[in-house]
Amino acid sequence: MSAEGETGVILGMGTDVVEIHRIRQAYERYGERLLLRVLAPGELAAAARMVEPRRIEYLAGRFAAKEALAKAAGMGLGRLRMAAVEVRLTPSGLTAVWLDAGMAQAFAGEAWHVSIAHGRTVAVATAIRERRDGAETSGRART
Repeated sequence: MSAEGETGVILGMGTDVVEIHRIRQAYERYGERLLLRVLAPGELAAAARMVEPRRIEYLAGRFAAKEALAKAAGMGLGRLRMAAVEVRLTPSGLTAVWLDAGMAQAFAGEAWHVSIAHGRTVAVATAIRERRDGAETSGRART
């Protein structure tokens, strides 16, 4: 069911698990460059307001979410530029907002549902790609 209460068809689903210590190691090595590669502008602003232990957890969660989004979209991370998609909190929950015009057009008429969870050592995310009722799809893989 989409956020608007309409029924839809699930087009894809993806899940990813990230070890937080590996994200911490990458952050210690690359610092702000890693943040710029993974986070979209709104996410960068949110991360800047966080103390470092929470910032690493947030980064790990967003990394896992974007991996899950890439899987749900039917593409690998090689074709998805992480900073081109922002995971935003809306009144109905987390969703993907495509900042790249080509991606936004390719996924027009679709709803995205994202869930992120954190444990002491891992972050896990699931993404569901849904076609809203009445939206047309071309039947081909979208890139």
